[in-house]
Amino acid sequence: CHQLVNKHPCLVLDAHVPGNQDGHGSRFVVPFGESFAFGRAAGGSTGHDRLSLILTDTADNTSSRTVELNLERASERRVPELCATVSVELRARVAVVVVSPVAAAAGRDMAWGFELEVIVPHLSVALVSEKRPRGEAFGLTLVGFETRVRQTAAGHQDSQLEIKRFQVDVQKPPMPILASVESPVLRLDCAREDVAARDTILRRIAVQLGRLEVTADDALLLEATEVLGAVQG
Repeated sequence: CHQLVNKHPCLVLDAHVPGNQDGHGSRFVVPFGESFAFGRAAGGSTGHDRLSLILTDTADNTSSRTVELNLERASERRVPELCATVSVELRARVAVVVVSPVAAAAGRDMAWGFELEVIVPHLSVALVSEKRPRGEAFGLTLVGFETRVRQTAAGHQDSQLEIKRFQVDVQKPPMPILASVESPVLRLDCAREDVAARDTILRRIAVQLGRLEVTADDALLLEATEVLGAVQG
């Protein structure tokens, strides 16, 4: 049986386990200091792998928060409005759900959102060969590198990354060996939920890769072999 444990002295837990196809589920209340064991219905309904949990402040029954839990995945979620942490631990495929207080300054948990933006118009990196005469062997050029991250206080995070142009050159003799022919050459878009959870919940991820051109000959392979040999040596 799964188990729900209430270790929060200021909260009462109202739990609902979804039922199977005939609509029969179960509902129970767990006050502070108590626990409740619950299991799947006959037939192993997938609905019983989830738990809907309402956390209510005992001093103010209008202050509550609903948390939806997947009982097949270990996770940890914070509920800053009620200074609580809801954790799911898996023990031999049995879920133990524990609601406990958050230790924070002034008795409140701090949560805030932020926005981060990094723009690099042009970046060049050179790989130098130590063989005689010493000089640049390969060069990497990035044009229009941009990344943006926006995270809300509730833990939702949107991330975007874009590179407009990309080129790798060999210097002996000078020629491009890998170059983008479309702009942008790379675009990444990702949305993540509950960043404080132990597991990673991705609601959206999209990758767009532009067309690339590759050039290689015997001289390039020789140069690459010599550089790798120098690195390994």
